[in-house]
Amino acid sequence: MKTKKTFFILSCVLIAAVAVPVLSAEEQEDRVFPVFLTGLLRKHEELKTLAMPDVEIHNVEGYENDALYLLTFIKPDDVQVFIAALREENVPFGTFPQREKQLVLFYTDMIRFLFMDVIGL
Repeated sequence: MKTKKTFFILSCVLIAAVAVPVLSAEEQEDRVFPVFLTGLLRKHEELKTLAMPDVEIHNVEGYENDALYLLTFIKPDDVQVFIAALREENVPFGTFPQREKQLVLFYTDMIRFLFMDVIGL
């Protein structure tokens, strides 16, 4: 009986240690986007050849609890490949008419993708 309790507590601590860095968006060093990108790369081989985009994190008035991620790619073609992967995974995104190398993602949409990826749906 004591072994089961110890195993259960140890399992909970390990799960919490893994989940906390993924879920905390308040930290200075963001870990959500790299984990999101890793999950997306695992499903879409064509993304492995793209250059890493520049990532800026902003807060938007009215959406204080939902960070906005502004991705700036080097080549416009990279944006199109990334958009195709996002559409296939049903991850909402935004674009700008005058800025063809930029893309916008929201924190909650990335987290939703991560949970669906973990659950396997």
